[in-house]
Amino acid sequence: MSRWNYVLFLGGICLFYLSACQQKKEKIRLVLEEGTAIQPIAELDLASLAELSMDSVTIAYDNHFQSEQTFLGTDFIPLLDKEGWRDYIAQPDAAQYKIVFEAVDGYRQQMPLALLYEQHPVLTDQLPTIERWSADIRESVLPYYLTWQGVSSGNGLPYPWGVTRIFLVQEPVAFPLSNLPHISGKDRYETGYQLFNKKCRGCHSINREGGQLGPDLNYPRSVTEYRSKAFLQDFINNPQAYRYNSKMVATALDDQEFEALYGYLKGMSAYTID
Repeated sequence: MSRWNYVLFLGGICLFYLSACQQKKEKIRLVLEEGTAIQPIAELDLASLAELSMDSVTIAYDNHFQSEQTFLGTDFIPLLDKEGWRDYIAQPDAAQYKIVFEAVDGYRQQMPLALLYEQHPVLTDQLPTIERWSADIRESVLPYYLTWQGVSSGNGLPYPWGVTRIFLVQEPVAFPLSNLPHISGKDRYETGYQLFNKKCRGCHSINREGGQLGPDLNYPRSVTEYRSKAFLQDFINNPQAYRYNSKMVATALDDQEFEALYGYLKGMSAYTID
């Protein structure tokens, strides 16, 4: 074989492998069927809340302040009842209804509407005086903050602050563009998917489903494609070590939890949107 033919032979092999790699990395494009997009089915008019009379309410334990606090607030349940939201939890498919709290910075928290009705939520528009808080920080927590009566520490309930929007959604399939167990039909992603929902989705989105405070972790490219596994684990556990004044808070994950979360993110990297 001549040298020139040998070069052509090697070049052909390289092109073959490059083509194979490109085919292997080609992503599955998800298309949401028409009429199935998650849209608000009801929304509270927060402007009307300014006319409410806020009374002094003592919270035995507030998760943010980690102590007893007194607020000027109002019982949240009657506000929902006035809008007819209790009717949704009387439906056979009550578990599909979720209440979403959206903050001024794009952060979103959601919870089952039925679970909220089992508790005693208090909506407040005035916080206690905290001497170490600057005026800017206090303003960022307003206009509305949600806290809870009759709960103890570690209750797992959301404490959304800076709330500018409260709406209701119905999710026959929760997050159809990022629910990997549903998309792939593989149960092994369930733990990582639930961890993402609990610890990450409030700030981050996957395929544009989720919070808007942090970047989307899958669209247009998965974070697992441009950050190493070791870096992601270290960053999640200590973001301030990498970025000064990072808004992201440290998320304590043990090795098993991180493996599950990373497995979900890695699995989602095969699925994108148009």
